Amino acid sequence: FLAVYVLDLLGPAETAAIVAEARRLLRPGGLLEVVSLPHGATAPARLAARAWTAVWSRAPVLTGGCRPVSVLPMLDGWQIEHRTLVTAWALTSEVVVASR
Repeated sequence: FLAVYVLDLLGPAETAAIVAEARRLLRPGGLLEVVSLPHGATAPARLAARAWTAVWSRAPVLTGGCRPVSVLPMLDGWQIEHRTLVTAWALTSEVVVASR
């Protein structure tokens, strides 16, 4: 199950529904792969994420509706197989692979 910059667009209820549906669809050992925009891994990235969040809270259309989110709390009950943060141009991407 692959979700690339999708959970960043959804509210908490929709995100919970997507994660629950992934759990339902996957067999034991099946993989959920998520890429998201987290709150930042470096000081410049955290500053950029705070600015992004401020713009999103006032005019979500300017950010395409996307806002920084933390993926790990959404994956309670999943086995985290891999997690990495990649920062480029003061924006961090979080890549998480979790098994059911």
